Amino acid sequence: MHEIISRSEAKKLGLKHYFTGKECPAGHLSKRLVSSYGCMQCGADWVAKERATNPEFLDRQRTISRENNRRRYQEDPEFRAKSKASSYSGWKRRFNTPEGKAQAYAWSKAWRAQNPDKVREMGAAYRRNNPEKMAIAYAVRASVKRLGKIKSDSYVIEALGYSRIEFKQHMESLFEEGMTWENYGEWQIDHVRPVTLFIKDENLNTLEIHALSNLQPLWAEQNMAKGAKYSRPPLDETDQMPST
Repeated sequence: MHEIISRSEAKKLGLKHYFTGKECPAGHLSKRLVSSYGCMQCGADWVAKERATNPEFLDRQRTISRENNRRRYQEDPEFRAKSKASSYSGWKRRFNTPEGKAQAYAWSKAWRAQNPDKVREMGAAYRRNNPEKMAIAYAVRASVKRLGKIKSDSYVIEALGYSRIEFKQHMESLFEEGMTWENYGEWQIDHVRPVTLFIKDENLNTLEIHALSNLQPLWAEQNMAKGAKYSRPPLDETDQMPST
């Protein structure tokens, strides 16, 4: 049994419902809405009837609900903050799995294809606000491009510390079944220790960032699922700190 509380008391406490302990005209002993005095059970019965007899009822109610929520989101800062927190929490639960991340990647790819102007605007804003990250990203792209197009190894060796042939052999030695240079894009060149961690440590040394030991081929879905995660490998005996 619900605790008896008057409508005026419930309203002062900011509650949406109150309970009189008395039956409504239809004979229901149920909570009532503070906003309209309406019996909750009567409302539920009416909704069930409309669903059964009016196919357009749900679509109409969803439209009304969306419009009300949109207006409240714009006008109520507290509601807006709660909505953002709830959306982010739900997004994390839904997409924090390999399958969810792959689905999010597919949606993002489709949205980008349908909204090229917005993509350009967002890209320009990101580049303005993240100059250091863009410098590293450019270095990554430039490195791969040089390795694929420069016929002479001299510049590549000077810039990265290894030749185009050494890079190609290293990547191919780590190829999984189905990976070829022809289907590059389905797989990607991944940094074992993510570039973001180098930036966080204020280390912009491209020789370390793009070292062969820090590069590996990963399927696009795996690379996306990995994100900025990094598991530090165990130390070898030669790497152990000397005892004192």
